[in-house]
Amino acid sequence: MSEPDILNVILVGRTGNGKSSCGNTILGKEVFLRNTQEKATSQLGEVSGKPFRVVDASGIGDTGKDLGTINLIDTLKFIMQCTHLDELDGVRGVIVVVVKHGQRFTGQEKIAIEEIKRTFGQGCLKEVGLLLFTYGDSFDCNFTEWCLNQTGDFKNLYDECGERCILFNNVTKDPATKGEQLNNFWSKVEEIQGRGNSLLKLDPMLKQRLLSDHQHSIDQYKNDLRSNNTELSKIDIKLNSQSVQGLIDGYPPNNAIELEQRLRLLSDKVKAMENNSSAGCSQLMNRWTTYVDILELQKHIAAAGASDHFQEVDSLQARAVTNCYLYESRMFIRFVIAVMFGCIVAAILVYVLCFIAIKVQ
Repeated sequence: MSEPDILNVILVGRTGNGKSSCGNTILGKEVFLRNTQEKATSQLGEVSGKPFRVVDASGIGDTGKDLGTINLIDTLKFIMQCTHLDELDGVRGVIVVVVKHGQRFTGQEKIAIEEIKRTFGQGCLKEVGLLLFTYGDSFDCNFTEWCLNQTGDFKNLYDECGERCILFNNVTKDPATKGEQLNNFWSKVEEIQGRGNSLLKLDPMLKQRLLSDHQHSIDQYKNDLRSNNTELSKIDIKLNSQSVQGLIDGYPPNNAIELEQRLRLLSDKVKAMENNSSAGCSQLMNRWTTYVDILELQKHIAAAGASDHFQEVDSLQARAVTNCYLYESRMFIRFVIAVMFGCIVAAILVYVLCFIAIKVQ
């Protein structure tokens, strides 16, 4: 499945409105942590055999983010890392504006909405916007009638989103309620896609800024690798072989069989690392080199759209970095034991010498 076929469900809203809980409800599993994420995160899912990506954007009003501009830029940069750079001309997605039922619409949220429209176009919410109210467990009237009777800011936002509005109860344990609200959600998403306008297009100047920032991140990453141990130089060579223009044009094509073989090879190396307890700096460097190789393979798998391997390589990455930290811990413990043993031997030697000196006198 190629990257353009993956739908990005972008959750935006104020901190505390329940974005992360909505993401978990849409995915059908607990993935996003509530009220703890200052940066955008994402998770892949599948519905009716089609892949999608839920992007939990950094919350409006997070510490250090006074309005909504920085949050949106951070989220766009994050989506940029998940997709090919050349697809910034049009990221396939749905903007889900998450609002807490019973809470007023703040000035920060108004500014964030305006920033979204400046970024993707004044009519973006009309084309791909969906208004989602949370805390449905406290709602005790007909939701459709309630929406139609709203005035002021909520009424304006409801109209701007093409009168597409749903209610989520993220704490319910009732399977029927869960199923009904998910059906409503995907029904609205299908309605948006059926209009043929589910492509989010960036402002050209903003796109250039994002590409420039991304190039800077690539250069910084390469510099960090160069400053690392010389045994990591082969990774630096691989990065230097790819020009910035090559990255903008898209990742080099990857053969699915080759990716599969590299994944199996790295999996075997991680398994060998877990079974090998021999000490030494070279062993530690080999472990970190393997971890960096896994990160590189993860980028190629994402670029190739090999969704079958996403979870496997994520698991492999977690195992590798855990093994590196455990190995460092074991080396430190061995060092401490060696120092303690040396101190005990020295103390015994001093005691014996003193005893002999006393006897001689």
